[in-house]
Amino acid sequence: MVKDAANALNVKVVQVGEEAFAGSIISRMWSSIAAADILTAIVSEENGNVYYEIGLAHCQNKPVILLTSDPKQLKFDLRDHRAIVYDPKNPLAIRDELIRTVKAVLGFASDPAEFLAGVFAGSSTDQEAAPKLGLWKLTQTIAEELHLQLPVEVKRLEILSDSGELAVEVRDFMGRRANAIIDRNGIIRKARCT
Repeated sequence: MVKDAANALNVKVVQVGEEAFAGSIISRMWSSIAAADILTAIVSEENGNVYYEIGLAHCQNKPVILLTSDPKQLKFDLRDHRAIVYDPKNPLAIRDELIRTVKAVLGFASDPAEFLAGVFAGSSTDQEAAPKLGLWKLTQTIAEELHLQLPVEVKRLEILSDSGELAVEVRDFMGRRANAIIDRNGIIRKARCT
């Protein structure tokens, strides 16, 4: 399903496990992730190596598209990340959604609502509800990180054109303001109260 979607976009797919190499697998994974523009990870089954590779990608600020046949199987650390849900009996049914997602990630989302839907909407397939769900998860994440008092009101959302990251300004119930930078995986890269 990944190769089919990539072919439709004329994007080269490299599956490291299919390549011959000698030396350290960790070094190979690190350099392969560093060379990639985008990664996909199938997290349908219990596989510690896949989760480790997702962690390596997050450390390198590389966007990761999660694919799963059962969103309930996602580990705690990734449950708030968007995952495309596929049917193992018909995996190509997600082709159009996967193509849209790859396009958005490679081209960077230009609209904050698109960013929120793509990064924070979990396994939601409701395209109208996804930005609202994403915004809710974003505010919860920032509030928890900075110990803000709920409810948190979003004052500004802006896509940073050079990195594709989301700049956010919020105000909590007590009137405290905070700023955060969220990467394309939904990870807070910088956050501070002002």
